[in-house]
Amino acid sequence: MERSRHSSTFVAHPIIGPSPLTTRQRRPSPRLHSAAIEEQPETVTAEPHTPQPKKRRLLIGGAKAVGGKGGLESYTHMMEQLRPLTQEEWAGRMEGMSSSVPHMGSVEGEGGFTVLAIETSCDDTAVAILRSDGTILGESIASQDALGERFGGVNPAAAKDAHEANINATISQALARAAMADVGAVDVVAVTTGPGLELCLRVGVQVAQRLCLEHRKPFVSVHHLEGHCLSARLAQRQAFWASQTWTTEAFRPPDAAIEPLDELGFPFLSLLVSGGHTQLTLVEGVGRYVVLGGTLDDALGEAYDKAARYLGLPVGGGGGPALEAAARDGDPSAIELPTPLQKKPNLDFSYAGLKNAFRLAVEDRRRSLGLADSDELPRQDVADLAASFQSVALGHIEDRLHRAMVLCEQQWGVTSLAVVGGVAANQELKRRLVNLCASRGDPSVRESEFRREAKRRQNRERKRRRRERREGQADEGLEGADNEGGLVPNFVFDPSVHQAWKLFVPPPRLCRDNGVMIAWAALEKIYSGYLDDASDVTLRPRWPLGDMWVQQEDS
Repeated sequence: MERSRHSSTFVAHPIIGPSPLTTRQRRPSPRLHSAAIEEQPETVTAEPHTPQPKKRRLLIGGAKAVGGKGGLESYTHMMEQLRPLTQEEWAGRMEGMSSSVPHMGSVEGEGGFTVLAIETSCDDTAVAILRSDGTILGESIASQDALGERFGGVNPAAAKDAHEANINATISQALARAAMADVGAVDVVAVTTGPGLELCLRVGVQVAQRLCLEHRKPFVSVHHLEGHCLSARLAQRQAFWASQTWTTEAFRPPDAAIEPLDELGFPFLSLLVSGGHTQLTLVEGVGRYVVLGGTLDDALGEAYDKAARYLGLPVGGGGGPALEAAARDGDPSAIELPTPLQKKPNLDFSYAGLKNAFRLAVEDRRRSLGLADSDELPRQDVADLAASFQSVALGHIEDRLHRAMVLCEQQWGVTSLAVVGGVAANQELKRRLVNLCASRGDPSVRESEFRREAKRRQNRERKRRRRERREGQADEGLEGADNEGGLVPNFVFDPSVHQAWKLFVPPPRLCRDNGVMIAWAALEKIYSGYLDDASDVTLRPRWPLGDMWVQQEDS
């Protein structure tokens, strides 16, 4: 659909099926061929970098940066060009394989098939083995927190070296925890092929290809952001919570009965908040995504990391948890900071200005206290500064998310929100979003929104008619139609139409980069009838999840 950038007036535009944005010219991507990997791995090339225009509609900051322009083909558009394999085609793919996977169907319980997934898109080496019902059989993560502390963030070359040093042991540990002798015991191999750091992605992709070809296993390529979005669906499965693993053990009492879980069905709204992404996405199905808004510069997680550094907090495990902990004892109104994009009523995010204003506020406070560069800020000052930053940063999320919720209600009837990514573990963010979702069921809140919207529509319609009168195009008898009914006759408030949103937040360990979410995304693709070719894999460091939802400018 299309919506006015400054209004909620909509005009028809197909969401399901090829987007108008997908008709632009795209540059083909070089591919990773098995021969290149086996004989000359150093000569394997990835998708070339395409310079972005100076003004960009979507620029996700951080390590896994992606953009919606510059000739990059979105994952959704690629999936639209494919079709699910028929049963005969599926059987043909299984010929010559050492394991057989059922066509487009989940097999529940111990008789199900298994997926081994590898994730190396950024700085952690992660491997997981998942059964087709969502049970985690084994997992392992080799963290690079120490490297992050040493370099003050992710160093691509150092991260790549760490992946190469850790990946074989990480795979072996996951297999051992799943009580499997080797990769020959699994049924499918999956790997993240983008977006991410090219050097890091290459390590995981080459190992996955080698395992598939060596053990004759079916192969699935996974988009990293799809893994995040679909992880919220995995977290609603009882088999997932029955898993006795690192991901689940810290978030429920041992031997506790597993309560019935609400199913997260399609479509739903996804808020992805991490060190590399801040993005609002309409998730219509597996491989079908519409990006409603994204960050124009820095991601929320990156801004948290920088703010933590300014305060002298430890950032080895990510600055977000350290800043959140410091903010608990602070006054969120102690420091006045600018609200990002306050005069831009769209669905985009921006944290560069807030980050810079916070840096200046920290420097001003240090000067006022007469501190030397080596001196630490007093504990209460750190807490007040952290709380002030967090209040504005999360308030920006609330504002954009509220706009997206109104849009999704009106356009697609969506009332489910999944919050994913590393920052989804932030408890203050979760508290605010619980309240926001509950408020959507409050008739008084909805009536207030209606009044503001009706007034805005009236003003816009008056401007349009004044312009038509100046151009001599006004119809007879319209000059006096300045009442609400005359200007917007079909816009009527119905107090009975209001519903609280359902909020879905995976457990914190499933929010960070991990192999479990990649394995689940691979399973969802298999359930939808898709497999990939391990001998011909495209590496995509920059890979938009979906095409941008187009907002029509007000006339």
